[in-house]
Amino acid sequence: MITHVIKLLLPFYEKEENKERIFDCCFFIAIEYMAYREFRDAELYFNKAISMYSNPRECEIDYKIYRMMCSYYFRTVSRAYDIAEGHNDPMYQKKFMDYVERSVEVWTKDIPIDFMTDTRIVGFLEIVNGLVEFVANRLMECGKKPIPEISEYIEKEYVCRKNNGAFIDDRDYVVYNKLQLNNGCISEEQYVANILDRYREYQDREFKELHRDNRRWDIISLFDDEVKEEDFSSRNLYYMSEDYVTIFYLLTEVLSITDDEEEQRKIFGYISFHLGRLPYINGDYIIDYIIQSSLSKMFTRVNNVDMILNVIENFYVYRQTVTVIHSAMVSRLASVITERLIDNHSELFVGLFDTENVDDVSENRDKFISYAEIAGKCHDVGKIVCTDIITLQSRRIVDDEFMMIKNHPAKGGEILHQIHALKDYADIALGHQKWHNGKNGYPMEFDNTRSKYRIFIDIIQLCDCIDAATDTLGRNYAKAKDFYQVLDEFARDKGSMYSPEIVDYICKDEELVRKIYEMTLTDREMACYEVYRNFIERRVDFMPKNEKYVRMCKEDDVEELAKMNMIDEETQSELMRKCEGFSCVILDGYGHMYGSVYASYGKCDELYIEHMTVPQEYRRC
Repeated sequence: MITHVIKLLLPFYEKEENKERIFDCCFFIAIEYMAYREFRDAELYFNKAISMYSNPRECEIDYKIYRMMCSYYFRTVSRAYDIAEGHNDPMYQKKFMDYVERSVEVWTKDIPIDFMTDTRIVGFLEIVNGLVEFVANRLMECGKKPIPEISEYIEKEYVCRKNNGAFIDDRDYVVYNKLQLNNGCISEEQYVANILDRYREYQDREFKELHRDNRRWDIISLFDDEVKEEDFSSRNLYYMSEDYVTIFYLLTEVLSITDDEEEQRKIFGYISFHLGRLPYINGDYIIDYIIQSSLSKMFTRVNNVDMILNVIENFYVYRQTVTVIHSAMVSRLASVITERLIDNHSELFVGLFDTENVDDVSENRDKFISYAEIAGKCHDVGKIVCTDIITLQSRRIVDDEFMMIKNHPAKGGEILHQIHALKDYADIALGHQKWHNGKNGYPMEFDNTRSKYRIFIDIIQLCDCIDAATDTLGRNYAKAKDFYQVLDEFARDKGSMYSPEIVDYICKDEELVRKIYEMTLTDREMACYEVYRNFIERRVDFMPKNEKYVRMCKEDDVEELAKMNMIDEETQSELMRKCEGFSCVILDGYGHMYGSVYASYGKCDELYIEHMTVPQEYRRC
């Protein structure tokens, strides 16, 4: 939406030769393209923005200098993710390293912004190092050899850190060792031994730090005067944090080399632990990309389907809770419908799972129902590519956003096909947005009518529509329908959009209709409850210092509150009298005050905040 508007303005500013406005337009268009994963277009517009000024100093105003500096950095990020998506020939890699060199020069030499301190410069260098390591890792994962400039950069940084006794995180360690293996400096056996040694060190150290401060910043923190100098560290940047690095480098690597199911279960427990320490952050396509690209490797040697589904649910609870709840509902509906169809129209399933007749289908009844249940849970796995749009609940999506949404079946099919234990469900993800007759829907290149799983594609498609249309909790931008209205639409469009056999059966089975209707009223809340319960039980650490309470102010609080609010006691008492009934103090689990709020009624019963005190260290909690 923003891109459309700004693109209309850009020709006008170009005609006026207003380079300041041209720069702003190009910068924001490029940022929007990055969110849509259009990395080449983003790079193009960042280059155009950069071309408006020969160096950041020309911008004069601090916030414009910051945007200019960010243009250099995000141009580098765009090229990095374009390489990760397959555009990785040596010349393309060489350009990436040129971008790295230029962005480091802009951010660390002759900086025209006062608060870009030495500590923050070091932080930025850490960010860039992580970006280079990310590119190297993705190249090696794809069987490509990083160019010498990339290898030399990483090796030089690693050796320098080691010699200076600096902190070496799990990404530094894994990527360096992988490069050593890739360049023939160590054997595969030595590489595996090194990774397992690092994993044992992780087990020894990790839970000793269970309750450490876990605040997370983004790159804007480099310019944020509310972030204390001593607090700032690139290790706390949310997409570079130790939790992410541990999950997507060390633990994923260990999973790719171990066949022991108990050890795999333990590692997935560690992953859940780290996910639970991370905040939900909107606008983070980088994390979605890392999750998507890591799933197949994470499950290379895992055969336990329940374990895999549990981990995928953990990722989606963290990124897209609404998708987890929707998938749970589709799974429940698909199980019920499949069960009734097997009992009454088992001929629809003959040929699947080596069945030759209806008796075989009946004998394998549980297997068919289990398949439907799992298919429902993983049909939307491809939505990991578009978290920002999925979680957008304030309005209907625009055309560009819908085009991005339309990629999720193809991406889901790709992800499931790469996970050996779930590859039999790839057609479900690919086909659940196709019409029954195959003539409409997406992706057009997938022919659902030729899939051996067509009956299940049709079932999941119906269940997907039922939950989407009747959802009263997860889609507050649209008015929900009841199931009887949806059933009328099924009957109207059967034969083209929906399977006529399944629709006809549902319409005739009054008990099933009543059951589905009740499920759309009550089961969604139960699905929400179970998802949140599982999430909370595994993740929330109810330490007293993390608890927050609010109570009304008392006369006994005047002295302490006056000190906290930095006013005299008389003024404090007057403030409490003025806001009687709306004077609140905020405490932690130990009863220590750390904030207060005072409000009063205005005209038309409006509530005015007269005074509020929250210490700086709590503002981002």
